[in-house]
Amino acid sequence: MELIIEDNSKAASGMKKAHETMLDFFGEMVCLVKYWGPVQMCVFYLEYELSSFCYKIIIECERGFITISVKDQTGRCFYPRMIYPEADYYHFEDVDKDIYQLISLTHQAIMKNEIKFFTESEMRELLEKTWSKSHK
Repeated sequence: MELIIEDNSKAASGMKKAHETMLDFFGEMVCLVKYWGPVQMCVFYLEYELSSFCYKIIIECERGFITISVKDQTGRCFYPRMIYPEADYYHFEDVDKDIYQLISLTHQAIMKNEIKFFTESEMRELLEKTWSKSHK
């Protein structure tokens, strides 16, 4: 699927940059399978299939904050901030280095086989433990 954006807004530029960066890192390994946006307040969604690993890579942007996740075939998730402390801050779609960092760390985790997937409930438990330890 080809990404077609005829909009020249700020959100469109972030969406295009995210897509180009995905292709720079993953090349032919990824295929864009679904997208929507950009709409008001910098909201967009990009979904890719990573064929050789049977993963989906999802880039979402809400009000300018951008996130990336990897899902396996059962729907369990991985986020780069789970293993890379440098990714544990707010990332913005209009900051090129933020987009680059999220995608490069995701690529690194996949290529080095560092990904560990969690269900939503496992992730919630992990976050609760982390939160309670850091706020004692």
